[in-house]
Amino acid sequence: MRLQLYPFDTQTCTFIIRLKSYTRHLVALRSFETIVEYRGARNLREYKIREVELVGHDWYNYSGQEIRFNLDNLSGFYVSSTYIPTFLMVLICYSTFFYELDDFNDRIMVSLTALLVLATLFTQITETTPTTSYLKLLDVWFVACILVDFFIVVILVVINAQRMRENDTASNVSVVMPFGAKKPSNHPAPPGFFPQPHQLVKSVKINTFAQISVPIILFVLVMAYVGLSYRSPM
Repeated sequence: MRLQLYPFDTQTCTFIIRLKSYTRHLVALRSFETIVEYRGARNLREYKIREVELVGHDWYNYSGQEIRFNLDNLSGFYVSSTYIPTFLMVLICYSTFFYELDDFNDRIMVSLTALLVLATLFTQITETTPTTSYLKLLDVWFVACILVDFFIVVILVVINAQRMRENDTASNVSVVMPFGAKKPSNHPAPPGFFPQPHQLVKSVKINTFAQISVPIILFVLVMAYVGLSYRSPM
């Protein structure tokens, strides 16, 4: 079975009847207007039998017939139990960009928790799906979700590092007052009254850029994945 498109794959299983002792010049199996009737259950454990057909299948000089079972994967189970929960975990991780910039602990803890949950789900699903030496379409989805969450974690760390750098720069700025002048009150001074550094400018821009760019990246990835899922099997 070719499982590159699993769990949106379509499989064709065959049952071959072939003569072994006599060549097709002496004995030939022919099916003229013969209809194959399947009386078993259509919905199997993971696949649904779409149609059954009978075609000729000669092998060298020996005659034969081939019964083909066309199977469609019952992917609805994976959509509800895998794709929707993992996509929600990515959205939860993305929501950390809307937390306060000073609340780094909550931002990083929520994103790391979502990343760990995705890794745990990936391990559990891998144990219950067919084992292959290549990546299945389901594995590609998990890898993409994990990479997006990791990308979000890295951006959060960069934003926090930039915010701390800006705070350190702001704390090193000192205001020189004339001798005998009154000290400024606790009320905020008018803009431009005292020299003020550009506080939290770059970190806010990075956070805003992430709020806009991450949904665009997710949309492109989902559209590309949907295109792969509808690709004809090789």
